[in-house]
Amino acid sequence: MLDLTFDDTPTAATASAAVPVSLPRKYLFHALGNDDYELAIDNSNLELFTQCDTAAYYRLILGRSTGMTAATVYGQAIHSALDVFYADKALDLPPDISRMLPPALAELAKAPSDMLGWRNEAQLTETLVRYIKKYSSELWSILDVESRPAVELPFRFDFGHIDINANVACSGHNLVDNDLPDTPLYVRKLRIVYTGRIDLIVEQAGKLWVVDHKTSSVGGPSYYEGFRTSSQFRGYCYIAGQLLGREVSGAFANVILARQPTKTGRDIEYERQPFVYDESLLAEWRHNTFTNISTFVARIISGDFPQRTTHCTNKFGTCPYLSVCALPPHLRPHLLYSGNYTEHTWNPLA
Repeated sequence: MLDLTFDDTPTAATASAAVPVSLPRKYLFHALGNDDYELAIDNSNLELFTQCDTAAYYRLILGRSTGMTAATVYGQAIHSALDVFYADKALDLPPDISRMLPPALAELAKAPSDMLGWRNEAQLTETLVRYIKKYSSELWSILDVESRPAVELPFRFDFGHIDINANVACSGHNLVDNDLPDTPLYVRKLRIVYTGRIDLIVEQAGKLWVVDHKTSSVGGPSYYEGFRTSSQFRGYCYIAGQLLGREVSGAFANVILARQPTKTGRDIEYERQPFVYDESLLAEWRHNTFTNISTFVARIISGDFPQRTTHCTNKFGTCPYLSVCALPPHLRPHLLYSGNYTEHTWNPLA
């Protein structure tokens, strides 16, 4: 049996460099030299694996993705506008829709207009104008981290390393951001780094909070219940505490509910809910996350990525790989490498 040993002395979290302009293929491993590699994994990747090994294999190992959707493009457009809103607030500048719109419209322009439907420029503008009206006088004070406002703050947290000293079944061609052959990859040590971007860190009434912007068409009690145990929220609170050297009380879900306009319905709503996580829950997050990542690494070593069918369908829709998994195994590559799927690229908002 392969012995996986863990370095349980992680370094402190650090803020990382600025976002690159281009969006290259996203690979899991980065070569460090001497058969050592780094596995940089973010919350989206971790959630995908914990839901289904097969889906993680298709996207994270083979690099096949369904690409953009109207909802994700619209969400990123709103997200980019809120970055400007809070960056200006950190500088004590008044909210300015003329500064918020250009980056938002640039995101919207990435998708064909016939894909977006009601998620158009007019609806986007109305959503932002109402947001300014509702929150221009809020009491949040934005923190500074390493001499910069904690707005869209990138981070890297070093979890330590896993000793492997063996060939992994997945090929270097699929795993590493170098031109390696399509053969099993020998790995000596694998450095584990948790990466991401915190939307906002604020102080309110003497307490520190992480804020995460969410754009959704689905609200209601069940939507918010999921944040009570959210790995993303707990993880970002843990990371923020490491960066600041202070206790973080919890996280705010800053939700914009965006729906198709109707004559009688409410197409735009704004909701915020705080979620408190004590130190024991954050310590538990660290343990759970390292355990989940180590399980993922074991899958990479063995090359065995079984299907987990519980998440094939949910309230948000179906798994993007459902039609692939429904085929006999020998036919799946034909669909996976067809025009229905695109190359999985690096996401600047991940």
